[in-house]
Formats: sequence, structure tokens, C-alpha cells
Amino acid sequence: MTYRGRNGRDARSGGYFEFTLQTKPGLLVLMATYWGDERGNDFDILVDNVLIASQQLKNDKPGKFFDVEYPLPEALTKDKSKIRVRFVPHTHSTAGPVFGVRLFTAKAAVESAS
Repeated sequence: MTYRGRNGRDARSGGYFEFTLQTKPGLLVLMATYWGDERGNDFDILVDNVLIASQQLKNDKPGKFFDVEYPLPEALTKDKSKIRVRFVPHTHSTAGPVFGVRLFTAKAAVESAS
């Protein structure tokens, strides 16, 4: 799907979508970009089949794209060169849409916030 010039993905109840991301040593943060007008979309985010977050979109930033950061436990990424990130909708809901997924070191997240 394309919305406001950005490519995105979503999945309906019973489906999912996933990305394979390259890892780096150290503490990592997963960041996903959503459209702020979405509401009522409930879904889980898993890394290598381990639940890291349940997300509900609820008209968080009307008229804007926004990012949500999910710090990853080091045990999920240690000694791995890549991870699989899966978005799974709750029953009778939608996962996403997601308009970007990035993985970066926790240090970079702190530096960009200052």
C-alpha cells in the first residue's frame, strides 16, 4: 500500500507481515513508523517469535506520521547477525499499517534525543 507518498504494509486478522533486519553488537532499539490517524488497530510485535510489544493505534498524532521505539532485550540479539520482526494482528483487527521499520543501537537513540 502507498499512503501520502510512503509505502506501507498491513495485515488483517489471521495474517501477518515480517521483516528480516541486520543486527549490530550492543543494545538495540526497534523503531516503527505509523500514520497518526489510525485507530482501533491492535497487534503484537515479535522478534524471532518472542513477543516484545503489543501496540494499539488510537489516533495518536492526527495528520502526521509518528515513530514508536521498542527497546529490545539484549538476549534477543546477542551473537545474531539478523533478526526476524513479525507484526501479527489481534483477532478481528489489523496490524499496522507500518510505514517503516528501523533497527539501531540504543546509544544512537540517546544521541538523537539530545
